[in-house]
Amino acid sequence: MADKPEAKDKKGEEAIVGLSSDIKTLQQLTSSAEAAKRHRERSKDERALRKLEEALGEMFKESGTAEGQ
Repeated sequence: MADKPEAKDKKGEEAIVGLSSDIKTLQQLTSSAEAAKRHRERSKDERALRKLEEALGEMFKESGTAEGQ
């Protein structure tokens, strides 16, 4: 097996890159990023609500009470 360099031996290097684009492409990228952010937030909220409902269901199940009784 070849010797692998240790992570501590790695040094970051600086690079200069250029990017050119038109306004339509930049707007599309911005719009996509905003939509992805909204989707993540909505998914996080939905997961939190589902976990809360599961916890409440377990709590009622353990206490022997049922909803609507």
